[in-house]
Amino acid sequence: MKANLTALVAVAPMEGVMDATTRDLITRQGGWDFCVTEFLRVTQGRQPARVFHRLCPELRQNAQTPTGVPVHLQLLGSDPQSLAENAQIAVSAGAKVVDLNFGCPAKIVNRHLGGASMLRYPDRLYDATFATAQALKALNAPVTAKMRLGYDDTELTLDNARALNAAGITQLVVHARTRAQGYKPPAHWEWVAKIAEVVDVPVFANGDIWTLADYQRCVAVSGVDHAMLGRSSMTNPWLAKQIKQHLAGEEVEQVDLNG
Repeated sequence: MKANLTALVAVAPMEGVMDATTRDLITRQGGWDFCVTEFLRVTQGRQPARVFHRLCPELRQNAQTPTGVPVHLQLLGSDPQSLAENAQIAVSAGAKVVDLNFGCPAKIVNRHLGGASMLRYPDRLYDATFATAQALKALNAPVTAKMRLGYDDTELTLDNARALNAAGITQLVVHARTRAQGYKPPAHWEWVAKIAEVVDVPVFANGDIWTLADYQRCVAVSGVDHAMLGRSSMTNPWLAKQIKQHLAGEEVEQVDLNG
C-alpha cells in the first residue's frame, strides 16, 4: 500500500464528556491532529473572555493540549450577529479555529433552533455561517462546521452542505446520521461520499468508526480518508495512532483493551 501521510484524525466534541482533562488524556496517546471543544451556546449578547477560557483552558496555551495538539473552539447558535460577535471574542481570547455545531440532536437545543434543527433551513444555515466567516476573515481565523445528514431525513442534505461550503467554511465534518437516527447503527457513510462531491473543502467522516477495520471500510465506502472519532476516542484512544501507522505502511501496534 502506498503511504498516506495526509489523512487527518480528530477527536470529536462530545457534550458533557470532552473537557480539557479528557482531551489531554486522549491526545497523549498519539496520532491525533486536532480536537474540538464541547459547544458554547450563544444566543443574544456577547460572552466575556472568561467564559471561553473556562470552556477551553487551552486557549491560554496557544490553543493546544499539553502535548501540542490543536484545540478548536465550538459554538452553537442560530443568530448570525451573535455567532459572529462571539466568534470574534473567542479568537481574541486565543482561539485559532472556530467550529460551528449543526449536528447536536438534543431536544432542549433543537427546540430553540440550535444544533441539528438548523438543518431544516439551509438559508439560515448559510446566513449564520457566512456572518461568522466574514467576521473572522480580518482576524485570519478559519471557520469550520459539523453537520448531520439532516433533521428527520436526507432531503436537504446536499443543500445544507452546499450552503456551508458557499458560506466560507474551510472544513466540514459529517456525522453520517440524521438527528432522528440519533446514534443508532449503521452510520450512512455513502452520504459522506455524496457530500464530498458537492463541496470543495476537506470532509471528515464521523460515526461508527470503532476500529481500524471500521476506518478502512469507511474509507472504501465514503472515499474520504479524514476521520473524526467520538465515542471510540474514549474506548480506544490509541485508534488514531493505529490509523496513522496503517496509512504510513508501518506495523500497527495492537493494544490489549482487556489487559
